Amino acid sequence: MTNPTFTTEELTAAVDELAQIKARISDLTQREGIYKAFLIASERTAIEGTLHRVTVSQQERTSTDWQAIAEKLGASRQLIAAHTTTGAPFFTVRVSARKAAQ
Repeated sequence: MTNPTFTTEELTAAVDELAQIKARISDLTQREGIYKAFLIASERTAIEGTLHRVTVSQQERTSTDWQAIAEKLGASRQLIAAHTTTGAPFFTVRVSARKAAQ
């Protein structure tokens, strides 16, 4: 389904701009990872900058697979389905490089 209020030129420009933004974010995310690893490697819990402060903490995340537990206990699929919720629908926008025209 297409929206006739947007021109092809507007949509093309939006695609290209979005791709450029995502490329910049990717570069910045990579730089962020390098700096985070550097600060973690210092083994300090707090580091003062000129204008900012960083705290480094180690955490664990625990999750329980309740569906697997229910299946081990013999709960029926109907019981599992009755207590399973689905979130609201959402959109996903993926950006990839164009393939060369042939």
